[in-house]
Amino acid sequence: MSIVLATGRPYQDLGADYFTTRMDPDKERRRLVAKLEAQGLGVTLEPAA
Repeated sequence: MSIVLATGRPYQDLGADYFTTRMDPDKERRRLVAKLEAQGLGVTLEPAA
């Protein structure tokens, strides 16, 4: 068991997808599209079949 020294509470793993699930999906989508476009790539998004 690990103790976080600042709070004295036991360490609690938030999970592998913690940051993915707490982000707004639309905001994340826009961020990723902008990242690809900044690399000179054209991006077209279509709903999954």
